[in-house]
Amino acid sequence: MKKISCLLLSGLLFFAVSAESKDVSDFLENFFFDMDFHTDVYNFSGHKIRYSYLYADASCGVVSQAIIYEVSEDTVVPLLVFDKTVIRNSQGVLFVAKPPESQGYFGWEIEINKKNRGVSCAFFANGGKSVTDGPSFFWDDVDNIYKKYEIDPSIL
Repeated sequence: MKKISCLLLSGLLFFAVSAESKDVSDFLENFFFDMDFHTDVYNFSGHKIRYSYLYADASCGVVSQAIIYEVSEDTVVPLLVFDKTVIRNSQGVLFVAKPPESQGYFGWEIEINKKNRGVSCAFFANGGKSVTDGPSFFWDDVDNIYKKYEIDPSIL
C-alpha cells in the first residue's frame, strides 16, 4: 500500500511540475535525466501529438522510459507516461507491470496507431529475453484523455 501511495504521489507531483514547465526542452531533459532521447510527431485531426522516448535497446525498439504529450503555449501537457513499470495519465496510474523478481524490468515496445491515436504495448523483462502483451489504451474524445482498453465481461 505504501508503494502505491508513493507512486500516486510521484505521479501527481510529475503532473504539477509539468503544468508549470514553460520550456519544453528543459522539461524533456529533466524527464529523461539529460540522456539522449528521441521524439516522433503524429498529427491527428488538428492535434499534434509528440512521443518522446529513451531506448533500452534500439536494435529491437524497446524503450525504458517514454511520454506521449501535447505542447500548449510552450508547456508540456502529458497524456500518457511510461515511467519504468508504471503507466499513468493525468488522472493517475492506469497500469503497473509486475515482472518476476528474478527477471526485473527491461522496457516497453510501444506502438501508436496512426489512424485513431490508440496505443498498444508489450512489456519486456529479463534483459529483453522475456516479453508479454501489455495493455492497450484508447483516446477518449469526450474526456480528452487516454484510457485503458478493457473488454466488458458481461458481453462474453
